[in-house]
Amino acid sequence: MIIDSHVHIFPDKIAEKAVAGIGKFYDLPMRHDGKLDTVFTEGRKAGIDKFVILSVATVPEQVASINNFLAENVRKHGDKLIGFCAMHPDFQGIEAELERAREMGLVGIKLHPDFQRFDIDDEKAFEIYRAAEGKMPVLFHTGDYRTGWSKPEKMAKVMDLFPNLDVIASHFGGWSEWERTPEAYKGRNV
Repeated sequence: MIIDSHVHIFPDKIAEKAVAGIGKFYDLPMRHDGKLDTVFTEGRKAGIDKFVILSVATVPEQVASINNFLAENVRKHGDKLIGFCAMHPDFQGIEAELERAREMGLVGIKLHPDFQRFDIDDEKAFEIYRAAEGKMPVLFHTGDYRTGWSKPEKMAKVMDLFPNLDVIASHFGGWSEWERTPEAYKGRNV
């Protein structure tokens, strides 16, 4: 079985704008439109069996609606989708929303410090990590040199502070800082 473990999807009505924004942020050409139907079509061509779907809450007010959207798609296509919920460090009611996400069938958490504008090792995110420990893995976007919010060293600090947190450090844990990533993560369970 082949699983694509990092697929951003968006509601069709905002997908084009969301994908364009990501392309602009990273100064990269975007090759897909962010719509689930396209994911299925292109995935079938590539021989992919399942997809881990996720989306980022850039502001706390988006958390619940994104989670509803992701859970609805997991309900409809559970044989093809694994859903990770959105969360934001400034969201009020983190623990309750994570419980609601689990009840809706979402199995992990997606955080993107560069879009959400927080340091991975900032104490304001610790409530998320405590609530997730032993319950849900957290997939972090990591290593954007332009902001420093997701540096490999900060991710390593979180892993040290929360040894029971299941961490997925996407993009080899350092997107644009691959040279420093192996040393920062050495000996850690990532």
